[in-house]
Amino acid sequence: MRNRSKHIVFSILLITIQSICFGQQIFNGANQKLTLEFYLLESDFSEGNYLTQNIESLGFIKYTNGNLPLNRPINNRMITLRSKIFIESEVKNENLYLASVPIDYACNIYLNGNLIASRGDFKTGYTNRLLFSENIFLIPSLINYDSINEIAFQLYPKLGEIAPIMEVFIAKAEVTSTYTYKRNVFNTTFNQAISFSSLIFFIYFVFLYVSHKTYQQKQYLFFALINLFFVFSYLNQIFNFNFAPSYFLEKIVRFSQPLLIYTSICFIIEYTNLFKKRSRLYLLILIPFLAASLYIVWQPNTFLVIKAYNTFAAPLLFIGALVMLLLTGWAAFKDREIKSILLFIVFMFLFFAVIHDAYYFSVLHIKPYVLYVPAVFFSITLTIFFLLAREQSLIYVQSVESAKKLAYLNENLEKMVEERTHQLNENSIKLKEANSTKDKFYSIIAHDLRNPFHVIIGYSDLLGKQIESQKIEEAKAMAKYINDSAKNTYNLLENLLNWAKSQLHLIPFTPEKLNLLMVVNENFSGVEYIAIQKQIRFNATIPIELSVMADRNMLNLVLRNLLINSIKYSNTESQIKLKAAIVGNFVELCISDTGIGMDEGLLEKLFQIGENVTLPGTANESGSGLGLLLCKEFVEKHGGSIWVESEIGKGSSFKFTLPRA
Repeated sequence: MRNRSKHIVFSILLITIQSICFGQQIFNGANQKLTLEFYLLESDFSEGNYLTQNIESLGFIKYTNGNLPLNRPINNRMITLRSKIFIESEVKNENLYLASVPIDYACNIYLNGNLIASRGDFKTGYTNRLLFSENIFLIPSLINYDSINEIAFQLYPKLGEIAPIMEVFIAKAEVTSTYTYKRNVFNTTFNQAISFSSLIFFIYFVFLYVSHKTYQQKQYLFFALINLFFVFSYLNQIFNFNFAPSYFLEKIVRFSQPLLIYTSICFIIEYTNLFKKRSRLYLLILIPFLAASLYIVWQPNTFLVIKAYNTFAAPLLFIGALVMLLLTGWAAFKDREIKSILLFIVFMFLFFAVIHDAYYFSVLHIKPYVLYVPAVFFSITLTIFFLLAREQSLIYVQSVESAKKLAYLNENLEKMVEERTHQLNENSIKLKEANSTKDKFYSIIAHDLRNPFHVIIGYSDLLGKQIESQKIEEAKAMAKYINDSAKNTYNLLENLLNWAKSQLHLIPFTPEKLNLLMVVNENFSGVEYIAIQKQIRFNATIPIELSVMADRNMLNLVLRNLLINSIKYSNTESQIKLKAAIVGNFVELCISDTGIGMDEGLLEKLFQIGENVTLPGTANESGSGLGLLLCKEFVEKHGGSIWVESEIGKGSSFKFTLPRA
């Protein structure tokens, strides 16, 4: 019992002395994790040395997690980090691990002078900048329980880097496993996954671009290059550090990142159509980004590659991210479309991600817990992919619809030929009708319109002779003949002009509500001078409140022509009756006379173009038949119909319908 008490007192005294002299830390069962404090020494390259000698006598200094020193030649230097910890026996039955965050350099890790892990190869170079964390098992047989233990890192930064060493701690298995798993999932594993996806995007859009003319658009090519340079930009996060050629990888990565930003800017310009002359703009933008990339490639070692990147490329990448943010913001403000707004949002996140990662790498010279830029940039490529996929789906839908239409055309080709044949026949009929109309015009102009002028000229000559001979009564008769012939010629000419306008669709159709009795009375007054000569009376039986929906000018022309026609074929001292009655949604008008009438053969030809249906009137009046054709066309334009009922010697009844108001 006394010996045990002495042992405890001695251990406490030893711990106190060592704590004062060497600053070691204590790890026991109550610790979740113990973050190591290191002392640092820069020396000549000598693998395995400085593990047992006293740190004070060798000149070790307290390490404050800042940049490592760089005082010796880079081809003959080694940096040793040593930490002393007191491990109590209470954790003897626990598996302890050393959790190590990413280290840029090739290094050996020792426990109490025994090599327990190596990273990279110090003979050929150093590790790449993989954001990979690992937990290293502390072999129980190498641990001095209830005593001081020493953990040492020997670093071989042969190319002059001075990046600091971040957190290293000791903990139980579950703590270190959780810690390294989270860091690796959100960094290395995630970067490997998104790089593989981007490679698939690149291959797909290259094949798409060369597959068909429809997809040979610059935006598809730029998007393919974005994914290619994205993969190249994170090659050092994909390959394992123990075999990767660091210098070559770093050169590819640093060379690709300016080109990644360049192709992204070009894609935005092409996709949003913000500028008209884009080819020259692409060449102009290429100059600074390509110059930065080539300057990086020109550097002879990894340290200078990274230095050139931080000096020239990193600020350019920040400017590029700002340009992309401004371009997408401009497009979103201009278009106000969902695609432009989505691009603006994701590039806004990229801008802040660039600031975050650049601050850690270029200012603090340490690795962040999680790289934001690759995650955000992949979200950008994913967003663009879905936007382009949506456009492709629309193209696909259009092609499917076109294919269906083509299939429909093939299936219905026979039917279409039949329809086209029918249409040709109809056109042939219309052409025949047009020729008949033309012939009708020529006939009217050559005969019906010319003859009245012969009468006027002949009677005017006789009128002059009668006046010279002072035969007043004969002169009055000649003047009457001239007046009647002029009026008939005027009516014919007016019908001719209206018919021409109708065929050329120059007559406006503006139906309105009209009181039928008022319109009829107006037309009675207009033709009264003709009726007086034959002592013919008009009789209208029309309700005073009856109205129709009709174009006033067209209705006047129909009534005037039908009334003149009835007067022409009525006997002297007879009566013309006009009746109106409601038939459903229409008003039926009937103009009847007791004149000479017509036979069946003449009735069938009455409203047909090209047929000679004119008869001399009861006073030997002439006509062209053109007025009845106009009546038919104008009535049908109102949606009505016109027909005639007649018997030889008993007269005729012309009937037509108009919409009821």
